[in-house]
Amino acid sequence: MVKPFSDAAFALNSGEITLKPVKTQFGYHVIYSEGKEDNKKVSFEQAKGQIESALKMDAFRKEVSKRAAALRKDAKISIK
Repeated sequence: MVKPFSDAAFALNSGEITLKPVKTQFGYHVIYSEGKEDNKKVSFEQAKGQIESALKMDAFRKEVSKRAAALRKDAKISIK
């Protein structure tokens, strides 16, 4: 999270909403706090699925980018 967002979010109590929109580099946000959990360590087994998904998505993005670059290179476009 970017600092202005996290500062506003963590200043809220459970069930509260920001009274003014929070401005960040991504735009304006109205934040509602549903509750907070303490930081806790997650075991590898609990995180394994998310790690696998992230690695697969990264490989997919690289492959799509590589194929798109090849298609652009070989494309012959003419406008009449």
